[in-house]
Amino acid sequence: MSIQQGRIGLSGQTMEGVGFGTPTHMPPEQFENAAGCDERSDIYSFGIMLYQMAASGRLPFLAPLPRDGSEQAMAGFWRAMQRLQRKAPVPRLDSPLFPILQRCLEKEPGKRYQNFSELQKDLEPLLRHETGETIRPPQLRELEGWEWNNKGLSLNSLGRYEEAIRCSDRALELDPRLSEAWNNKGNSLDRLGRHEEAIRCYDQALEIDPHHVNAWDNKGSSLNSLGRHEKSIRCLDKALELDPHQVAAWINKGNSLYSLGRYEEAIRCYDQALELDPRHVAAWNNKGSSLNSLGRHEEAIRCYDKTLELDPRFVGAWYNKGNSLNSLGRYEEAIRCYDQALELDPRDVMAWYNKSSSLYSLGHHEEAIRCLDKVLELDPRLAAAWNNKGNRLDALGRKEEAIRCYDKALELDPRDASAWRNKALTEEKLGRRQEAACSYRQFLGVASPQDTQRIEHARQRVRELEGK
Repeated sequence: MSIQQGRIGLSGQTMEGVGFGTPTHMPPEQFENAAGCDERSDIYSFGIMLYQMAASGRLPFLAPLPRDGSEQAMAGFWRAMQRLQRKAPVPRLDSPLFPILQRCLEKEPGKRYQNFSELQKDLEPLLRHETGETIRPPQLRELEGWEWNNKGLSLNSLGRYEEAIRCSDRALELDPRLSEAWNNKGNSLDRLGRHEEAIRCYDQALEIDPHHVNAWDNKGSSLNSLGRHEKSIRCLDKALELDPHQVAAWINKGNSLYSLGRYEEAIRCYDQALELDPRHVAAWNNKGSSLNSLGRHEEAIRCYDKTLELDPRFVGAWYNKGNSLNSLGRYEEAIRCYDQALELDPRDVMAWYNKSSSLYSLGHHEEAIRCLDKVLELDPRLAAAWNNKGNRLDALGRKEEAIRCYDKALELDPRDASAWRNKALTEEKLGRRQEAACSYRQFLGVASPQDTQRIEHARQRVRELEGK
């Protein structure tokens, strides 16, 4: 049994100040994880600019420029710059700055200057030696509210949400009616999973400015995260009434409709978003998930392919494409997609889980069990994984081990009808008639009324096993 729920990823939550790095000036670590960057990353980028100053504008690292503006050419340039920033030595300059530049441009953050104060101690003596000039730093002053707000935006974009909240709070101390600060504090709280608090911040922003489109949009996104989908849609409709070109609101409304099972309506929202921004990765991915839920797997795959053309590192799209292929019985292709997802995120529990299902469908039971063992290493409380491991062991004739797995599943979820039935079937094969009858009775106590065929089979087996 695989779990086929699509992943709705990258909500359209709106936040000012979010951007992406420029590959010619990015430190190696920023290519992998922008949220993990710190002051040492800024020192690397500063080192690039300092190198240009010393080299008449020449960059230390520059891959061949893209031949054209195509996605393929741009992606190739990005990958080439990543290799250079990670591995290429700093080209030597005949300049007294060169030793400082080398240290700024160390590949490992731990080998660089650890902060700008440390860098300043090397730069100022060199300046005095070369020019006789002494720098007098500007007198510090207290930041204004809008400046604290902008600092919070930058921290939020780096994933440093707690620090961003402190900046928003400082901005609001100075100006309690700064609606942008309330909105941005809400964004940081939402990223931390503190959705109720986030909603209160959006409400504060909307009390100050009822026409704040982003606050309506973001409140809708937080409500969706709390499962309050109808209220979410009302907020998003308000955002779209104020600005019908708000891509994020169309995506968030699509996400809420998807959560309600209203897949056709969700697709129309994603199509609206894609009409406004044909390169929006989340809209393509989420449209694919809606199509997959409607059983339109081939169309879903085309959406995931578009997603991956735009962002080959989108784990959720690889996982979702695997699910669609699995539904079509194209198990080998599905496994390759799950492997791509796992290469990007080896701790993706559901990719391991569904890969095991595809392997099982191909009769590769031992490999399927190894995948499930990985699942249970990452999440030992996933009852479905214990149940499926029992099925794989039973298929290999390892029935005692299978029963232990079913028992573990039932310890975690005593109402798991599938595990009770599987346990009963295995007990029957071992000739344990009374135990099997008891397990069938347990199944009958928790089975869905719609599962008529299995219910009738269980009743018949109980009668026969108990000799009635």
